[in-house]
Amino acid sequence: MPQRSTEKKTLLASTQLTATPVSGTGISVSAWLEGVILITVTAKGGTSPAVDLDVETSEDGTNWFKLQDVTQISDPTIGTTVPPAVQVSNFGKRIRLNNPDGMSGSSTPTMTLSADIVVKN
Repeated sequence: MPQRSTEKKTLLASTQLTATPVSGTGISVSAWLEGVILITVTAKGGTSPAVDLDVETSEDGTNWFKLQDVTQISDPTIGTTVPPAVQVSNFGKRIRLNNPDGMSGSSTPTMTLSADIVVKN
């Protein structure tokens, strides 16, 4: 049986999310078949902060298309990997996380998070 190769890559460096939408720059995944995205929240502010993220893919790094939703992250525990891990496959040359709607919550909600993807071929 052939050996499968895996690699951990930073998908989104530590980023503070606010009411303003944020998109990652994207990373190359053309050499990989599938992956698992692990999101870690390192800080939060406001009351009941929540965010919806999309996994997007692109062939050219300019035109991005939604691949799938990430389960809403709502008032998470700081310092833990947010469940569930997001399994992705059938992506294009590049992949990124997008926060198209900004944060929800009250009292100026914020959330600082980072995301890694463990890819394999």
